[in-house]
Amino acid sequence: MNKKTIKYIFFFFMLLVFFTNISTTHAVETINDDFETTEANWAGWTNVSGDSVFGNYGNQYDKDWEIREGRTPSYYTGPNQASTGDQYIYLEASGSNNKTVFLETIDLEEGIFINSVEFDYHMYGRNMGTLDLEYYDGIDETDGHWISVWNQTGQKQNRDIAPWEKVYINLSSYQTTKVRFKGITGKTYTSDIALDNITLTTISDDNPLPIRLTEHNRLKGYVATQDIYLNNYKILNEPDSASLAITSEKVEISKAMKLKPMSDAPDNPSMGDIYVNTSNALCVYLDGKWNKVAGTGTCERDLTAPVLLTIVVSPDGETIVLTYDEVLDDSVLPSNNSFSILGSSGVLINVTGVDIDGSTVTLSLDHIINGDETVTLTYAAGANPIQDSAGNDAALIDETQSITNSSEQDTIAPVLQTVVVPAAGTTIELTYDENLDTSSIPANSGFIISGSALSASVSTVTIAYNKVTLTLDKNIFKDETITLTYIVPVTGPIQDDAGNDAALIDETQSVTNNSTVSGIISGIVMAGYVNGATVKAYKINPDGTKGDQIGDDATSANGSYSITNTDYTGAILLEASEGTYTDEATGIDTTLTTLTAIAYIDTLTATISITPLTHIAAQLMDKAAADITTEISNKNELVAEQFGLMQTIDNANPIDIISVQPDDITDPTVIGKPLDDKKLYALVLAGISQNQENDSTGNIDTLDDIITEFSTDLDSNSKLSEEYKISFSAGVSGYVEEQGIKIIDNDQISIDNPIIKNVIKGDLTGSFFPEANIQFPEANIRDEKKVILEKGGVVTFDGLTSEDYNNNTGTIADLKYEWILIKPDGSTATLSLSSTDDNTATLQSGAEDEAGVEYTITLKVIDKTNTEYFDVESITITTVPFDCTMGVTIPTTINENVTYDFGSPSFSGTDNPTGAWTYTINPTTAPFLVDPSTGIITMAPVDYEAGITTYDVTLIATDEASPANVINKALSITITNVVDITPVLDAPAEFTVAEDAAEGDVLGSLTISVNDSDTSGTTIALSGTGYENFEVINDSGTWNIKVKAGASLDYETTQTYSLTATASNGIAGTGNEVDVTINVTNVMDTTPSLTDPQPSSPYTVSEDATTGTIVGELIISANDSDALSTAITLTGTGSGNFEVINDSGTWNIKVKAGASLDYETITSYT
Repeated sequence: MNKKTIKYIFFFFMLLVFFTNISTTHAVETINDDFETTEANWAGWTNVSGDSVFGNYGNQYDKDWEIREGRTPSYYTGPNQASTGDQYIYLEASGSNNKTVFLETIDLEEGIFINSVEFDYHMYGRNMGTLDLEYYDGIDETDGHWISVWNQTGQKQNRDIAPWEKVYINLSSYQTTKVRFKGITGKTYTSDIALDNITLTTISDDNPLPIRLTEHNRLKGYVATQDIYLNNYKILNEPDSASLAITSEKVEISKAMKLKPMSDAPDNPSMGDIYVNTSNALCVYLDGKWNKVAGTGTCERDLTAPVLLTIVVSPDGETIVLTYDEVLDDSVLPSNNSFSILGSSGVLINVTGVDIDGSTVTLSLDHIINGDETVTLTYAAGANPIQDSAGNDAALIDETQSITNSSEQDTIAPVLQTVVVPAAGTTIELTYDENLDTSSIPANSGFIISGSALSASVSTVTIAYNKVTLTLDKNIFKDETITLTYIVPVTGPIQDDAGNDAALIDETQSVTNNSTVSGIISGIVMAGYVNGATVKAYKINPDGTKGDQIGDDATSANGSYSITNTDYTGAILLEASEGTYTDEATGIDTTLTTLTAIAYIDTLTATISITPLTHIAAQLMDKAAADITTEISNKNELVAEQFGLMQTIDNANPIDIISVQPDDITDPTVIGKPLDDKKLYALVLAGISQNQENDSTGNIDTLDDIITEFSTDLDSNSKLSEEYKISFSAGVSGYVEEQGIKIIDNDQISIDNPIIKNVIKGDLTGSFFPEANIQFPEANIRDEKKVILEKGGVVTFDGLTSEDYNNNTGTIADLKYEWILIKPDGSTATLSLSSTDDNTATLQSGAEDEAGVEYTITLKVIDKTNTEYFDVESITITTVPFDCTMGVTIPTTINENVTYDFGSPSFSGTDNPTGAWTYTINPTTAPFLVDPSTGIITMAPVDYEAGITTYDVTLIATDEASPANVINKALSITITNVVDITPVLDAPAEFTVAEDAAEGDVLGSLTISVNDSDTSGTTIALSGTGYENFEVINDSGTWNIKVKAGASLDYETTQTYSLTATASNGIAGTGNEVDVTINVTNVMDTTPSLTDPQPSSPYTVSEDATTGTIVGELIISANDSDALSTAITLTGTGSGNFEVINDSGTWNIKVKAGASLDYETITSYT
């Protein structure tokens, strides 16, 4: 052996001896959490949102561990109570399938490591997931990994009442500062994971490890996370350097420095190299091998391949888990093709995914391995073999490795328990004896309902827990019985989580709605949507009179109503009254008078529209007809037909004006859509509203007037007269033109409908037709081509056609022109023209019409064949603003009780007139007056204390123009308080204070009965002998007399203070004075003192003196005023023969009863 080797052996020996004799001090702490609090951070643990100690979990991790008391919300999973106490934490799997959630230790102080973890867990649920306990082997977010030290996959308990499992894990060898629980929920809600009673122990080691090195030693394997000191001299931290220069023999490396270990021994080591391995062993290279100096584990290079411990099939049969005896390298993942699995029936099961986590390899399968099924697994190492972190490959697995899914499999199909119709009658509920697979939902067509009077069908199928809910498109009413059939579909059958299909339901399954649920009569009130109308439903008696009321409701903003119908079928009357709507013709909000509808219902539920058309039909009906059903149907169809309401699909049959609900024709989506029944219904209603022609007085017909006219015309002629058809057609066509409403899908296709046929322009032959076109003077056209008319103004326009008239039916000279003016109620606007052949017209606005009023002008051009063409324009009154502003100067400060004159008004602006103004003020009550000629406002004195300190008035100026211009100027005046009231104190007061009272003690309070509103300067001063002992303080409005700092109160000196209190506010002057008497009460505070020596001492007494004989007198030189409790006691030999009695202030020594005085025995007592 050479000398160098001997040198290193000696060095290693000294290291070993030194470490053997190290005495380390460990501080152990226990942290326990039973989760009986609701804090977000429990004792040592916290919910986190990151996939390491440093965050970044991502959106996948969107759940938390939650506090729970009692059982979890879902059936068939979770515990029924805490392990101990009342509360525990758990993962809620409902709605969070296959989710990963973490519970992590809080940050520990530097130098503190986790020694052990003990916990209780509960994992009950058929589709249970996985619970892992992991520790972190690094220092920061870049240098470590989470490594599993304990794992439970699949169901552990078989019932919610089964006891909790307890686990203890020793982590002392890992020197870790972080651990976490990783919970992974299963594929369904039956995978709630629970934890309770987590106990964490930590350990600290404050002793450094002294290592003696030569300057040639290298610290291979270390990456220093902080500076290292050598004999108090700093060695620079160089993480990227392969070695550190050593300049002395000793370096102290503290465990708390957390130097990162290497995964294995360095290659090609040199004699004396030192490193720390992943097992925290401190190793030195001597004699051609690595020798352990301190720590755990081994220093030899890891050459051992991972050993396969177990192969299990997950309870759901979807994965195979291989568990090895050490942590595997998760950066090397074998390919799916590295594994071959052959099922018991010879079917090849493919691996669809490989995942390595800690010491486990999980294979995801494309085929479920059923209960008791045995498969054969083969593993052949490919380019990415299963291996440990040292690169040792795991052995292959040959075909002799067979595994069986021994978990208990559910093969029992769900059993139907009940079929009911809930109270509302809108659903059918099927309840089974176990929870169902919510991802497998039958199609609506899988259910057939027969026996329903309304031929109900299923519109939606939903599954929750053990219940299947069928939502129906029609109600099942009370006492109604239906038959339900369920046909098991190929896809989406009713089944449990194990895939067992529920049985079919044949036609023998009948169910009755035994509730008191009624039908619903609903619909809309439309003349424009009527909001807030009262809708009442009445029975119609056989004689046609109004019968009992069925119910009522108020319409919503879209005109809808809903009335409960408990038991009635037959003829029914709907009345809608009040409420408001926006008239399509005028755009004015209008109050509805009354609209009605009459229908015949043969079920409890019906849809009934209430419109001007149903109102006309209702007035035409013979309500006492023998066949009321036919009468109602005929009159509703008559009105629909006469107003052109023919079904748009074929124009052959009238639209049902009762059941069809008209569109909102002002809705842009309705304006642009192709014509259908609902849109045509809405156009007809708009046409009725538009049909408001001028009568001889120039007034506009109301909706009620129009309905009455149409009703009378129909009633008299059994059809709409040609006059009214033309008038009505003009209204519809004009509205279509004005609003740009689409009525056909293609310009080459016409809809053969009598209401709209004249609206469509163009001809299939290519001939030109006239086009009505109202032309306005450019001066009246403003932004966005809006035509305006100044208030009181006149505008003339023409209706020249824009196309040549050459369709072989006449010439332009043959055209006739009709003008229609629609104006608001009360307007005096007029439209004048020379004759029906004249295409010019003049509009004179109403003298009283305000700015913003809108007129609608319709031009109707009629050719020789009486074909009509329309143009509709709107014209709006506007006013040029009056540009004049009035200003008034108000004093900056307005004090109370002072008369003020505000300044004269001033005017500015381009329209400032030179004529006289007349002024008024509002309100006209005091304290303000205005001079009507000058506009000067005078304000009478105001007392601030009277209570009103702010006034809002308006100065109104009116000029001499006709109509007059009026300017309003709002003024806000604030009164300022002036301290002008002298404070007044109430009657004299008397108080008592103890002679030992402390500074600030309150004796009582004084009252100021009169004072100014501003009390900030008010004070109360005391005067008189001894006043300096007291002060008066304002405590939030209470004037308290208090003992002043430095007070000298002595009962023996002064028993009473007679003082004077004076109030002042410093501005208005001094107020009145009142007497204040303060009586001092005595406190025993003087110790009695006997005169020493006594002037009469010594004393003499005869031995035969009787009881009460006065021997002599004692004198007390000092004593408290209250001497009632003062006593003098004698002590010493023979003191029992005498006593000291206070005889009216004289302290006499007397012979005591029972005294024994004997001169021969004792001649003197001291």
